[in-house]
Amino acid sequence: MRSKMKRQARREGWAEGKIEGIKEGEHRGKLEVATKLLHSGIMTLPEISDVTGLSLEQVSQLQEERKATAK
Repeated sequence: MRSKMKRQARREGWAEGKIEGIKEGEHRGKLEVATKLLHSGIMTLPEISDVTGLSLEQVSQLQEERKATAK
């Protein structure tokens, strides 16, 4: 009984970790796309926000970080 509960808990933990990893990967992908669009200069911040699904605040922060590292 106890080993069955442990296996179930392990499976649940593994599934939760997998979901978190997928979410993190998707977020990193959005950040990468937004960074490339900022670098290209072909879109406004609101357009980048709309295309990537990131908030305008997140896109603005990326732009500020990009400016800071460019100096």
